Parts: sequence; C-alpha cells; structure tokens
Amino acid sequence: MKKKKKLSKKVILITLILALTLLVLLAIQYDVWNINITKKIKHIKIMDECSIMVGKLIHQIKDSDGCKLKCLAECDINKMKFYDSEFLLKNDSCHNCECYCR
Repeated sequence: MKKKKKLSKKVILITLILALTLLVLLAIQYDVWNINITKKIKHIKIMDECSIMVGKLIHQIKDSDGCKLKCLAECDINKMKFYDSEFLLKNDSCHNCECYCR
C-alpha cells in the first residue's frame, strides 16, 4: 500500500495567497468593484481668458482653486470623473490650467 503524502501548511498557504491574488487582479481588470484604475486618464487644457484692463492683466482663472473648479465642470460635461488639476501661474501672460479626468 502506498502512503498518501500530506501537503505542508506552507504549500497550502502559498497556494491560497496566489489564488486570492489572482482573483483580486481579475476583479480589478474586469472592474467588478468599479475602481476605474484600468481606465485611461484624459488630459484637457483650459485656456485662461485674460485681458488688459487699466494697464493690468485680468485673469479669468486666478488661482489653483479656480482651475480645479473649471476642471470639475469640464470633467462633468464630458461625463468623466475628476482626477487632478494643474495650475501654472504666469505673470506676463495668461495662466495655464490643465485637467485630468477619467
């Protein structure tokens, strides 16, 4: 009669961890939990509408908070979720506001 070999606890534990890891990766890949990490991020540039008034440059987008609000609205219009915004201050010309949505 042949004796059956018992699997060690380490082998069973490693197998379970690998199986769970595979299941989690598959769930993320197929967006089971609606995590959206696999969706691409869209880059949108918003132009600051600035003009000269009384010898001063007046900006439509004045700071990073204004940029973020514009980006939130732009992402919403495109039926995407806001991811991040980047505001670049320029003293001698119009500011730059860049949005990232997914």
